Amino acid sequence: MEAWNYANLWEAVAAATPDRPALIHGARTITWSDFDRRANALAAHLLDAGLHHQSKVAAYLYNGPEYLETYYAAFKAGLVPFNTNYRYGGEELVYLFDNADAEAVVFHSAFAETADKVRGQLPKVKTWVCVAEPGHPIPDWAVDYDAVVQARTERVEA
Repeated sequence: MEAWNYANLWEAVAAATPDRPALIHGARTITWSDFDRRANALAAHLLDAGLHHQSKVAAYLYNGPEYLETYYAAFKAGLVPFNTNYRYGGEELVYLFDNADAEAVVFHSAFAETADKVRGQLPKVKTWVCVAEPGHPIPDWAVDYDAVVQARTERVEA
C-alpha cells in the first residue's frame, strides 16, 4: 500500500478544481490552486530552514487561511503540525514548544512580543515565520510569511 497523507487529498482536489474557492475568510477568497501553491512555498521554506521528516511545526495563529496553509505545508513536507493556544503566556509557550521539539513556529504578528520573550529559551526552533496583521509589525528576527509565500510562488512559476 502506498503511503499517503492529507496533503495528497488536498492536492487531488486542487488538481481537479483549481479555480474553485478553497478558503474564504471575510472578503478574502483563496482558490484551490493558490492554496496549493502557497502551501508548496511554505513547505519549501521549512525544508530549506533545516526541518526534516517528522519535524514539529507550531501553529501559533488565529483562525484564518494561514492556519490551514501551515498545516497543508507541514503535511506536504512530511512534518508534524500542532496547534498552539493563542492565549498561552511565555512559560506555557516554552513548555509546549520545548516538549514538542518544535523546529518552526508560524505566528501572527500580534504575538511577536510574547514570542520574542521566549525565543531565546527555544534553541531547537530553526525558523520563526510571522503573519502580518494591521498595527503589528513583523519583527526583524522573523521571516515575513507573505514574503516567503510570494517569493517562492514566483520562483516556482518562473
